[in-house]
Amino acid sequence: MSKVLTALAVVLVATAAGLAISATNGSLPLATISYKVISNNQSNNSSFLASNGSVVVITASQLNLGNLTANQKGNATGTAVIQVNSSGYFVIELNDSVLHDVFSHFMVKLTIGNQTVTLAEGGHGKGHDMAIIYLNKGEYNVTITIYYRVSPHPHSVTVDNAPLLIIKPYHGHDHDDQDESNS
Repeated sequence: MSKVLTALAVVLVATAAGLAISATNGSLPLATISYKVISNNQSNNSSFLASNGSVVVITASQLNLGNLTANQKGNATGTAVIQVNSSGYFVIELNDSVLHDVFSHFMVKLTIGNQTVTLAEGGHGKGHDMAIIYLNKGEYNVTITIYYRVSPHPHSVTVDNAPLLIIKPYHGHDHDDQDESNS
């Protein structure tokens, strides 16, 4: 029981630290994720207003995968609403640190206006973990669909409303050999 409480405390501290860091660099959570992995050796949308000046997240998508077990696969879909205050380029980033290496496959498909972006865990060789897109001033409904498969030997972990997708203005230094859009 004390191991579970310790793990939960670590997750809460890491989540709070992540939100504090995100707030200081203009990053805003576009979606959060919750899940609990039950390893082999153990027996809705959230409305809020966050802004960095260029974009306001009116409603973030809250994706809850529930209890997960080894080799389980599935998908989940949610919707976010953002308001872009001034046209420009924006970075959408998959915060794969909240996935704790428990997934053998994790892909996110976002549709924003007429653009589709696909992000995948482990941007190095497995796919892009960030994309840069151009958005005109206006309000957008963002459809977010995740596809996942839990690894055969996951670690037990609980994640609760951790930032999964981050949106922030593009300032030129975020570009990491990524296409401007991978639609």
